[in-house]
Amino acid sequence: MSDHQAALPVGRELDALVAERVMGWRDIQFRNATGEWAGYPPDSSGYQTIPYYSTDLAASWEVASYLSTRGYTVDVDNWEGGAASVRLRTPVDGEQGFVGPTPAVAMCRAALAVATADR
Repeated sequence: MSDHQAALPVGRELDALVAERVMGWRDIQFRNATGEWAGYPPDSSGYQTIPYYSTDLAASWEVASYLSTRGYTVDVDNWEGGAASVRLRTPVDGEQGFVGPTPAVAMCRAALAVATADR
């Protein structure tokens, strides 16, 4: 993960990056008319608003589920005060840890790091 990715604030730009680089969305654009980021998900031809991966815990679990299909074991630890860590493990790569102010942000950071490493 680049320093730029680690410094991205929680929000729609981070969501768009996760959608494109991790989840496989295509043609993601900011739509001025609606004020939203939208694109084409990998399993659909319809143009849709991207999920709120960095702020919605349920959406971040979609990312965790995807990482599991790629061979990662995903562990999330919540810390006192709301911060969290995510550990990703594979038999080949060992364990990597990532932190964030919330579990959703930590998951986004972890997913971006492994997506960048896989390229």
